[in-house]
Amino acid sequence: AGRRFSQRGRPVAAAIDNLDDACELRAQELPPAEEYERAAQRAKELFGHAALPLLSARSVSELATAVHDAADADRSAVDELAAALRQRLQERSLAAGGSDRLRTVDATLAVLSALTEAGGEDDRAVVTTLAAAEIPTSAVAMAAVMRGARTLAPVLAPHGWQVFANLAVLPAPYRERAAAIDAELNDALRRDEHVTPLEATVRRCHDRALELLTQAARAAPRRPAPTLVKPSPGGGAAPAERHGRSDVAAGDVTGVLKEIEAAIRETGATRVAVDWKVYSDTDDGTE
Repeated sequence: AGRRFSQRGRPVAAAIDNLDDACELRAQELPPAEEYERAAQRAKELFGHAALPLLSARSVSELATAVHDAADADRSAVDELAAALRQRLQERSLAAGGSDRLRTVDATLAVLSALTEAGGEDDRAVVTTLAAAEIPTSAVAMAAVMRGARTLAPVLAPHGWQVFANLAVLPAPYRERAAAIDAELNDALRRDEHVTPLEATVRRCHDRALELLTQAARAAPRRPAPTLVKPSPGGGAAPAERHGRSDVAAGDVTGVLKEIEAAIRETGATRVAVDWKVYSDTDDGTE
C-alpha cells in the first residue's frame, strides 16, 4: 500500500509548502502491477490519458481521477447516442445484433457507467474496473464513440430522416437509385464510426435523396384542372354551366351563395370556380 493526499474526498496533488488545512494523508491500496499496466494502456487508448509509468499511490490516484472525470463528462452524450441509434435501426427494420456500431456504443456506455459508479474515494476500484472492461469491437472504435457522441446524436434525430422515408413512395423509374441511398445509410448504421463516418454519410445521402425527390416531382405529369359538368337528359355530360353576377350589394352576397349551393346539389358537382372583387359605392368596380 502507498499513501496519497485527499481533500473533501477527492485526491489532490500537494506539496509541503502548499498544504491546505483540509488535506488528509490516506493509505492507498495499490493494484497488481499487471492490472495497473492494463488499465494505463486502456486509459491511453480510450481517453487519451498518459498515465505515469511506475506504480505508486500517486500514479493510481492520478489515473483514477482522470478516467473517472472523463467518463462522467461523456456518459450522458453516449447514452443519448445509444437511444437515437437504436431508434433509427428499429425504424429501418435493421437487427440491433447486426450493428457493430450499436455494439460499440452500448459497450462504451457500459464502461463509462461502471467507471462513474466506481469513483469517489476508491481509486483502486476505478483502476480495476478499467482493466477489466469489456471491449467487444476495438478500443479505437470505442474512443471514436466518445469523441463523436455529442455530434452524432443530433445527426440521428428523427426530423432529419423524414426525407429518407419519402423515398419509399417514389415511382418505378427512381426506385433503383432510392434503394442505393437506403443501402448506403443502412451500411453506415451497421459499421463502426472509425470505419464509416456517420455524419458525412448522412449528409451525402440527404443531398442525393433531395435531388432524387426533386427530379421525380418535376417529372410527374400535371393533372388537368377539373371541369364542372351538368348531366344531360340523355345520360351524357354537358359542358359546365357558367353563371355570373355583377354589382351585388353586400347584403345580397348570402343569397348568391345559396344559388351556388343549389347548383352544386342539382349538378352533383364537386368543385366550384370563384372569382370576386369588392369595392364601395364611391367607385364603379372597374380596374
